[in-house]
Amino acid sequence: NKFNLAKRKLPMIIANDAANHFIQGFRQGGGQTDAGTWQKRKKDPKGAKRGILIFKGRLWKSVKVTEASFNKIAIASVGIPYAARHNEGLGGMPKREFLGESKKLNAKVDRVIRKEIKKVFA
Repeated sequence: NKFNLAKRKLPMIIANDAANHFIQGFRQGGGQTDAGTWQKRKKDPKGAKRGILIFKGRLWKSVKVTEASFNKIAIASVGIPYAARHNEGLGGMPKREFLGESKKLNAKVDRVIRKEIKKVFA
């Protein structure tokens, strides 16, 4: 019973942790993926109080769990057509990767899995 419960809830726990991990990158100016921190703007707009890509919040609010099963967990930017340009550096824009491979996230996921396994066998 404990195993079946963990099998049902663990993917969503990991997926939510992953989405939050990538959203946190917007507050930090990148660094949540293996690509590192984002290139700074040449000039901040007058009176800018927030970091790049978070002024209105559309892009970070678009980061969603798109699939969470025992076989696959997927996080994506949903409903923002320009997300790929920012994430991959297309169309002359500097690459500011907010979704991608992350050793930091893999370590977090490993800790969560170990914690849940301990609960199953406790």
